[in-house]
Amino acid sequence: MFENWKEAENKLKEIFPDKQIRCKIRGALLKTSSEDRLLYFVGDNEEIKLTLLTLLPGKHLLLI
Repeated sequence: MFENWKEAENKLKEIFPDKQIRCKIRGALLKTSSEDRLLYFVGDNEEIKLTLLTLLPGKHLLLI
């Protein structure tokens, strides 16, 4: 897990190069408390990606 939002933001950019998806995820994350926000960034890149996609209805279908 990351210690601050800046580290998490960098990981978000690494995992989701598409700006549109990244902005939607960032918007959904900003609706959560700052403490809970970092809980989405636990595990390896694949785990983080799958967890973040739960914030976007229907986006999990991209993985099938």
